[in-house]
Amino acid sequence: MLLDVLDHSTFPEEVSAKIEQHRELFADWSRPGPEGPHRFSAREHDAAYGELCEALRAHSIRGWHCTRLTEDEISRVATLGLKPLNVVFLQERIDSAASAGLIPAGIAERLRTTHQANESNRAGRIWFCLHLPREAGEDGLRRLLGTWGGEALYNSHEEDAEVLSILRSLGKPCVVEADLPIPSLNSAWRVATALVRSDLIMRGVPTDLPHGPEDFATQCIEPPGLRRVVELAHADFEALVGCGSWTSPLR
Repeated sequence: MLLDVLDHSTFPEEVSAKIEQHRELFADWSRPGPEGPHRFSAREHDAAYGELCEALRAHSIRGWHCTRLTEDEISRVATLGLKPLNVVFLQERIDSAASAGLIPAGIAERLRTTHQANESNRAGRIWFCLHLPREAGEDGLRRLLGTWGGEALYNSHEEDAEVLSILRSLGKPCVVEADLPIPSLNSAWRVATALVRSDLIMRGVPTDLPHGPEDFATQCIEPPGLRRVVELAHADFEALVGCGSWTSPLR
């Protein structure tokens, strides 16, 4: 079953039952302000979330990967899916763009040698919003959608106006929409936390649980799980991203 964090009618029966069973504990451990003593122990807390995570294992959640892609990349992603980041894959993307004449040879060489694709928090991962991307706002999305190559590339070149200008001219903003089996994600715990937060808010219970979950997959996400690539010109792009209210147009 496909879950929508904000639509409680999509919560499977066994998931709703676990939230109901442990709601007092979840509320106790998620109240805002100073921690103070809890009515339930840390062991009980971990056990309750563990049960909820187990109930989620048979289900999927919709996710969105925000990026910038060339026309060739859009076709490849739609056909073959999204691949986890690694140095070889990033360099292949750079080589392909250079071969197509989109990146000058000298700039391409700088991009191949200066990046963050091998960093532990990036390598082997595909990051997804597990909420509508628009909730991240302009600050959270502008660079992802406005600069080609992803954070692993552009983070290393934001002080270089020449390189940055090229990266911003490549491709077009895209949102890749996928239905992600929860076991394919790094941890069901983030999904569980998001569901608990949504349940508590619906019931008017104050909570300081984090807003807007994100998580990463470590395997290729292929069709039919990869549903579509939504380009800037698509009618649904604004609804997903909310860029119509940004301080300057997204191009």
